[in-house]
Amino acid sequence: MRCFGLTLRELLRYGLLVACAVGVFWHRLVWMGHLWWSDSLYSLSAVVPLISLGIANGKRKKLAALQLNPSGAGIALVMGAAAITVATDWFDMLHSLTPLLVVSLLCGIVLALWGTAILKELLFPIAFLLLLVPVPPALLERIDLPLQILCARAVAGLSHTLSLPVERMGSLILFPGSGSINVAPACNGVRSALTMLMLAIIFVYLSRGRWYSKFAVVAAAVPLAYFANLVRLFGIVSGAHLLGGRFLEHEQTFDHVFGLLVFGGCVGTLLTWARIVKCRNLMQIW
Repeated sequence: MRCFGLTLRELLRYGLLVACAVGVFWHRLVWMGHLWWSDSLYSLSAVVPLISLGIANGKRKKLAALQLNPSGAGIALVMGAAAITVATDWFDMLHSLTPLLVVSLLCGIVLALWGTAILKELLFPIAFLLLLVPVPPALLERIDLPLQILCARAVAGLSHTLSLPVERMGSLILFPGSGSINVAPACNGVRSALTMLMLAIIFVYLSRGRWYSKFAVVAAAVPLAYFANLVRLFGIVSGAHLLGGRFLEHEQTFDHVFGLLVFGGCVGTLLTWARIVKCRNLMQIW
């Protein structure tokens, strides 16, 4: 009896391989789930598997037309990823390597079950899973505060250029007689930059264009996101300067509404830039 070109014995063997691999990664999958739930920076990463599944599902017709050629190298790749996972779990270290290990595992499984042609077609949706944890938590702890201070310094500098009377103390921006605002970790630009980067990667994958055009779009995502973040913060400073304490009472509402508008403008600017560099025609993946 054969199914998908494989004998029942092969299916059972590879099914056991997949089950063992999932068992090995279970604790790390739980760790990622907790990270997505507890930190707003990583919450967007929860949709990464859904995006990957959607893209892979859209390739069903193409995949069905490809020849199956299972490779034993895939088993070696799976076992290698599992061995590294067990070793690092033993020492309770390198949890941030989880996306890379998951990608290696899935590449090995696809290679072992279906072969190189299928792996080549599924390479992008699998590689996209590297965004499951886009920034290692240990690195984020180191860069959060410096980025907060950098954003506060940029906003204060722009305010002084436009003759707005503000002072900066660390990540705090002070207004004479009307309180202060704090550039919190959620406002340091990392979150918006990662969101823009993810959107840019998906867009260039679905677009037609030369590699350097696609690279130009992806490269522009992070600078545009930080510029938009600066505009958003300056909008808050301007509101506090003009309206004083009354504005600060509703600062969060303004931040959400104005921030959404600015982010929308940022996405529009990125799409305009894509047209300029001739990366615009969406390809058909279904």
